[in-house]
Amino acid sequence: MADSRIHRRSVLKGIRALGVGGTLAALVGLARSVQVAPTPVSVSPKRIMLVEKHDMNRQLLSDYLVFYGFQILSLARGYGFFQGLADFQPNLILFDFMLPDINGFTLLEQLQRSSQWGHIPVIVVSGVNLRAERERAQSLGVRLYLVKPVDLNDLRQAIQKELGSSAGSIPLWQKDLSWENVGEDLSRLSES
Repeated sequence: MADSRIHRRSVLKGIRALGVGGTLAALVGLARSVQVAPTPVSVSPKRIMLVEKHDMNRQLLSDYLVFYGFQILSLARGYGFFQGLADFQPNLILFDFMLPDINGFTLLEQLQRSSQWGHIPVIVVSGVNLRAERERAQSLGVRLYLVKPVDLNDLRQAIQKELGSSAGSIPLWQKDLSWENVGEDLSRLSES
């Protein structure tokens, strides 16, 4: 019970620190504290496979999406891509096709030809802003091609559009807290 109170206190402090124009760094810190919170049994989070070669980008995107209640499998390279699909069964793939070990277009071609995995929506997030690359990606079934740096709200809205409007619309901390009891919880915490 005390752990739950401490967790709620840190989340509430993090929420106040974020404010309306909060920084991504504060958001990432809050997301990390929320990752340890159990997801309610009644919620079945959508699964996103994140393929991004840059460690920092991968971690920031992963933290941000976990903050909004998604389950994430992140890969730094194409190796293990199809095994990850089989094991994780993602609802969506967030993909940077510039990978260190394989041409991402090769993976997209294999994905599109697959009767088992070809239906999974793919959103590309890339640093390459060439029309030829965009057109090739679209010809391989990519639903959306976003160029880095990406506005995280735009990305989340695109994911919501692909997965259904309610997916990822409420941060995880709101799912775990009852706002009617927040005042009571803070009063009890200040007394203890």
